[in-house]
Amino acid sequence: LLLQGKYMVVYPQRLATMFHNSIIFQSLLIWGTSLLMGGRPGLVSFGISCLSIILTLIFSIFLPVVVAFALPHICPFPVPFVGNPWLVIGLFGSPALLGAFIGQHFGFILLKRHIQEVHSRTKPGLTGNTMDYIVGLEAERWIFKSGFVQWLIVLILGTYLKVGASYIALIWLVSPAFAYGLMEATLTPVRSPKQLKVFTLVLALAVPVMSSAGLFIRLVDVMVGSIVRADRNPGGLPDWLGNVVVAVAIAIVVSFTFVYLLSYVHISG
Repeated sequence: LLLQGKYMVVYPQRLATMFHNSIIFQSLLIWGTSLLMGGRPGLVSFGISCLSIILTLIFSIFLPVVVAFALPHICPFPVPFVGNPWLVIGLFGSPALLGAFIGQHFGFILLKRHIQEVHSRTKPGLTGNTMDYIVGLEAERWIFKSGFVQWLIVLILGTYLKVGASYIALIWLVSPAFAYGLMEATLTPVRSPKQLKVFTLVLALAVPVMSSAGLFIRLVDVMVGSIVRADRNPGGLPDWLGNVVVAVAIAIVVSFTFVYLLSYVHISG
């Protein structure tokens, strides 16, 4: 039942708003304190990590949309996934994942350049190989933490607009943040960063995946069905329109949910 999305989370709107506002305030307080301690280099790293979120989303949407426009020209069926909705995984999910990785990797490269410039001034004693290794680890951590910012923004918007599904953003923010704080957080900036642990990723994603996988699966089914019902006059709408709508939705889900996993790919394999 959980994986099929046949469940409902119900709690009073007033309690939800109070709880969400508490999480938002604590998150902003932690981020503000962290950036204050990090100074200007930390603020620039934060800005670049936010840029990586935007690049991830842009590239994740771009590639599936290209596929969506190309499908009517290369396939005898303009909307081939109507008969089998699982086809969207291969048609749009794979390009979205590739695009998300490309966009995030651009952000990773920019982070490495900035962090290397900072370390070359503050830690001149580091050798070339050691410098590259430490810079890569620190950039990897910033990319992972960019997921917190991403879901925090979604939670703020969902709470402000009183969206009932805001608890999804809450879960995707709190669980990874707790796992990172428990397993990876360094209490002093003097300590060199270490490679992110695989167990941290498992602990971070266990609850979010189990709680929202069914909802995302049902969302795809509903969208495919809605596209079929919307075209009451076959041929009245452009062939690519339904493909683009589904492609964008899949890309957004992929870029938001894979942000933590992709941060491991750049150097940790």
